[in-house]
Amino acid sequence: MKNRLLALVALCGATSSTLPLWAADWADPELTFVKPDLDGIKGGQKEVYYIYHVASEKFMSNGADYNTTFIVSNTGQEVTLSYGSDYELITHSKEANDYSAAKSYRLSLMNAPSNGGFHEVFLDPGIKCYVDHNKQGHILWDILPQDNGLYRIRVNADDPLYGINSGNPAYTNTWIGVTPNTDGGWNEIINPLIVPGTSGYEKAEFDWKFVEPDVYDIYQAKKKLQAQLDAADAANFKDIANYANLYKNDKATVEELDKATEDLKTDILNFKYNSATATHPIDVTELISNPSFTDNDEGWNKWRETTNEQDNFSRKTGSVRTASDGTEISNFFERWNPSSPQKDWSITQDLSELPDGKYRLKAYVFCRINAGDTQAEGRYLYARTLTGESRQKAEISQDQVFTPFTLDFSVVGGTATIGFRVEGANSQWTAVDNFSLQFLGKEGASTLQDVLKQNISNAEAKYAEYMAANETFSKAGQQKYEETIKVAKEAASNSQLDDETLMEIITSLQLRMDSL
Repeated sequence: MKNRLLALVALCGATSSTLPLWAADWADPELTFVKPDLDGIKGGQKEVYYIYHVASEKFMSNGADYNTTFIVSNTGQEVTLSYGSDYELITHSKEANDYSAAKSYRLSLMNAPSNGGFHEVFLDPGIKCYVDHNKQGHILWDILPQDNGLYRIRVNADDPLYGINSGNPAYTNTWIGVTPNTDGGWNEIINPLIVPGTSGYEKAEFDWKFVEPDVYDIYQAKKKLQAQLDAADAANFKDIANYANLYKNDKATVEELDKATEDLKTDILNFKYNSATATHPIDVTELISNPSFTDNDEGWNKWRETTNEQDNFSRKTGSVRTASDGTEISNFFERWNPSSPQKDWSITQDLSELPDGKYRLKAYVFCRINAGDTQAEGRYLYARTLTGESRQKAEISQDQVFTPFTLDFSVVGGTATIGFRVEGANSQWTAVDNFSLQFLGKEGASTLQDVLKQNISNAEAKYAEYMAANETFSKAGQQKYEETIKVAKEAASNSQLDDETLMEIITSLQLRMDSL
């Protein structure tokens, strides 16, 4: 590929050369841009770039409707540039109003979803483009260098319906661009037919730059490390010199940066865990995948009774809801039954590699309250660990208002299942959102010794129950069960055993109970 020149990424330095490296402001990585090889592409080459919208500082990507709308995003998609005819419109009758034998550039997002296996960006009759072309046509684009080194892109001038040579005055001087939002951000939708300066588009921006894939990969890897360096500053974690050196190193590889990001994340968490107390808990919500259902319900395990006919999905409400404590809720997971109280269901997530100690789970719960009822029934925050199952009933008395609830529980052995359950609901609509998790330290938390003692108690109770019912045991099976309980009791009285040994004995006792 031509133009594979310049350094990959240049980073801003510290705010002062006299300050230590870790006192830097962690300014954003700087992208290196290139001139796309338009002549080579026109001659038959295919070239791959990430295409960057200058004003919004975002990249061409896919998202929104069915994840196939042409958008700008912080995370880009590779765009393959090729040159040729519109291989749909050129097959139409020459008398058809959309026949075209013109040639120009094609933009293909090869890694984006497509029902028909085609990935060219095509123009929809509205004000959107989609990335899954399948015999719709209108896939040609003119890429025009500007005097300032930037690029503008428009529908091919000879497009029979939308080009500037189509004879339709509505499409004279149109460009693809992005408009600002009222909140100061940028609309994600790429609009292909903006006439600069027209009503509603006075602040639209049309300039693009091109980034080579290896440069983009380094940039994104450094952005992830930058986020953890910011998190280290927020946590007052100082042991970051090696990470800071790597962040400033313009020869760092993606693999090195990714490993550093994960290592620093672990270091920060360990540092925070060691300083946590019940009066000064630390937030560890980052351990939950997709805690606020930002775009979907990925990361969660969903269960419902087989006879439950309710829908389940994460959705944008169209307007922000305000919770009882003033928190804004825009997305949530919900289930609804149009005619009767909903059946039982749950949404949970398994967490691992947790430091042992006390935790506090929080979530916002919303449900319908039927006429005549004083409050909703059957909604619970939920946690299950080796110490057992914990629940907190969501006592909701405000109809269709998100209300926060918390649940404290202990983690032993590093694993937990957390989430939300509905059992015996008295109305047909429930939603949950904005999960968060705090670590409250180790004081007062259950230990593996506590778990072992509880398992011994359970094993003895089950054994006594079976004996009282005159259940028949083999001599060997009865002897093994009694021996397992004996070994467990000896372990419970031995304070010198390490956690690994205790876990093995707990697991052995649980398996023996299962075999009973």
